[in-house]
Amino acid sequence: MYKYILAFDPSGSFREGKGTTGWVFMDSDENLLERGYIPARDYKCPEEYWNAHLDVIHKYYNRHRSDLIVVIEDYVLYRDRSDTQTNSQMETCRLIGVLLWDCWRLTQPYSLQLAATVKNRWSDELLIREGILRREGRDLIHVKSGLSLGLIHSRDAFRHALHYAVCRNKPKKGYYRSFEKPEPPRYANYNNYETDYYHRHR
Repeated sequence: MYKYILAFDPSGSFREGKGTTGWVFMDSDENLLERGYIPARDYKCPEEYWNAHLDVIHKYYNRHRSDLIVVIEDYVLYRDRSDTQTNSQMETCRLIGVLLWDCWRLTQPYSLQLAATVKNRWSDELLIREGILRREGRDLIHVKSGLSLGLIHSRDAFRHALHYAVCRNKPKKGYYRSFEKPEPPRYANYNNYETDYYHRHR
């Protein structure tokens, strides 16, 4: 069990439109401690943009070391979207590769999660109904911390962190809140997909 979770909703788009990565930092009790975003438009080249993500990882790695898990939304090319990705440079895949390499280099445990699983399970409607978020005008506020999650990228990173904290970091026996009840795998090919990776130098 990890005490802290650093989650990313990565967007590698730089040349193919300026993307924005969202990130959140949460503890194992589901308390949202910090959140932020990294806009590609603020950087001069893809490598500088990627490096800004590594700065975030290093910040929390240096503070928490073995108490930290890095959770990253994975990129999977689904058949129904394959036509729209023809001739794409797949920049998000490149960014994810950089994040995984950096975690390996630091011997930092990390985990990949599918967007479809997490975003379907933790919809805005469910988060509001369960009192995790509240709506203030056009904004969505995290109830416990008072932090805004109005930016979709940070909110998606929050979903990933919450999914890991609730469903994977500390399996519960017997008692589940309404939104924690286990579900059958949505994708047969990914029954064992959500795996934590531990890397050690030889």
